[in-house]
Amino acid sequence: MKNIIFKEKTSQESKKVKSSDLAYLEQLEFNPELKKSWLNFFVVNFRVVVLMILLLSGWGIYSYIKLPRESNPEVKIPIAVITAVYPGASPTDVEELVTKKIETNISGVSGIDKITSQSTNSFSSVTVEFNASEDLDNSVRKLRDKLSSIRNDIPDDADDPQVVEISFDDTPIVTFELTGPFDGFTLREYAEKIQDELEKISGIREVKISGGDEREFDIAYDPQKLSFFNISLDQANGAIAATNKAIPAGNFEGKEYNYPVRTDARFYDAATLAQIPISHQENGAVVYLKDIAQVEEKSIEKKILSRFSQNGNRPQNSISIAIVKRTGSSILDTVDEAKKTIQDQLKTFPSGLNYATTVNMADLIEQDFEQLAHDFIITLVFVVGVLFLIVGLKEAFVAGLAIPLVFFSTFGVMLATGTSLNFLSIFSLLLALGLLVDDAIVVVSATKQYMKTGKFTPEEAVLLVLNDFKVVLTTTTLATIWAFLPLLMSSGIIGEYIKSIPITVSVTLASSLLIALMINHPLAAVLERIRMTKRFFFLIVAFLLFLGIFIITLHNIYGYIFSGLFFAIIIWMLSWYFGKGARTLKENEILVKKEWSDDELIKKKLYSQGNREDGTFSQKLIHGIIHFDRVIPLYEKYLKKIISTKKSRLSFISVIVILF
Repeated sequence: MKNIIFKEKTSQESKKVKSSDLAYLEQLEFNPELKKSWLNFFVVNFRVVVLMILLLSGWGIYSYIKLPRESNPEVKIPIAVITAVYPGASPTDVEELVTKKIETNISGVSGIDKITSQSTNSFSSVTVEFNASEDLDNSVRKLRDKLSSIRNDIPDDADDPQVVEISFDDTPIVTFELTGPFDGFTLREYAEKIQDELEKISGIREVKISGGDEREFDIAYDPQKLSFFNISLDQANGAIAATNKAIPAGNFEGKEYNYPVRTDARFYDAATLAQIPISHQENGAVVYLKDIAQVEEKSIEKKILSRFSQNGNRPQNSISIAIVKRTGSSILDTVDEAKKTIQDQLKTFPSGLNYATTVNMADLIEQDFEQLAHDFIITLVFVVGVLFLIVGLKEAFVAGLAIPLVFFSTFGVMLATGTSLNFLSIFSLLLALGLLVDDAIVVVSATKQYMKTGKFTPEEAVLLVLNDFKVVLTTTTLATIWAFLPLLMSSGIIGEYIKSIPITVSVTLASSLLIALMINHPLAAVLERIRMTKRFFFLIVAFLLFLGIFIITLHNIYGYIFSGLFFAIIIWMLSWYFGKGARTLKENEILVKKEWSDDELIKKKLYSQGNREDGTFSQKLIHGIIHFDRVIPLYEKYLKKIISTKKSRLSFISVIVILF
């Protein structure tokens, strides 16, 4: 084996051999050439490792806060729909005068895969499907540019064609019910004012209102006045129609947004409508609508009857306000801001007006994050707990530290690649959670066994473990990543939808490997050198304080419990320090200086710790309560018993099938 030197065993040493692993370790010698390995840089430069831990933690926490939270992955469907209204036209006229003009106009746009159209009474719909590789925003921009010059090709009575993108994000993220002891018309007025304020929020793309009574203007012309001013009905109606329009004025576009701009000249009350000019007389006088007609405002006949009751109260008139978020915005932040806006608006309205949330996707996302936090904490507790029982407190800390660091790394890469936190990426994190600790566990357990021989310093043991296991760890990690790569190669809408799974899992596993090699290994070596000195003591206190504060931000019941536990440990540690702890820490500082200057002392210490059968309770806590040297013979005994006869093998398999 490369970089390994063997020595011949004596007969006395042969008697001590109980397994192939022990035989290998007894023959193993440290080769100084291993110090030339690039991984030795991290072993001898522990400050770099500490800096990496701090940077990863800061980057990960920042990324976790900034990552957009969604229910579904953001997928841009390469489809756009062009619609146009031609009032009163038959399907044939719509086809000839509008639909075909649109098809001809957009045929030169690059990247179009298929065009389908449908013409009905007064309505034209053209569906444009682009190639999956095309940039949808750029393609839609090209469509709008082409359609901007179509005005002269279609009838004057036809509305300008509108381009609509098809998106998964068209589903409302939250729906509110606005209720109160008001008639449907008044209630809708309040809802429209709230709608105007909600649409100012940057994360909201559209606000939909349904229910209530819509306004309608009833214009009763006076025939005598029309005759007196020599004005025809067509002339009066034309003047009203020409004024009551919201005219498109282009689009205000950026890299991540596209706002349609319209000049709004529509009427919102009868008084304004009555003031529009209808005609100019020869004597220079202006005839207004109020001079030739009576204008009244009334409600349109109801098509939707909406009433709402909550907590057994009497049903009241209600209006639904549904919010569609803008691509890239966070559901949680958008919903919170929408609620605050509605609450602020209700303060300006008469008392009795209330709102209730009927559909809220943010609640579902909160549940997903609570599940992620729950599984994260459970995994951390089990990993640290098992290692604490078997290999000791230091090794458990090293392996446990890998879990948050891997998650921090993954959050950072997700933010950099534009991957949102949605149910698929959360599923991927949960899937990888059981795999990411493997590398760290292999590292700490192997390092512990190498140091138990008493032949190597902590740094030498770590380099030997790296030399023996780096290929195995890398190969197994890459093999697992390779299993998820076919998902990343999927094309089309499905490929875009599920791509967060292979990205998240691959990044998580790759991060676990790098952290095991560059952080866990050096950390394991340094911790064996460290005794509980004053400096190390307060570093632990600071880390527990940081971890407790961070877990509180998860807003999870388990997080609050463990935060309280961490704070209790901090209080206990400080009370010990101000008792007899300060003197003990001072003595440990003297021992540490001697061990750094004399390698034989540290080797003796490691051998004594690893082969101690009994000890004080505190020593067992630090170096492990359960000794595997006692467990392995029992395991081998029962395993041989299970496989000794066919009957015992079948019985064992039956038990496994029944249990699992």
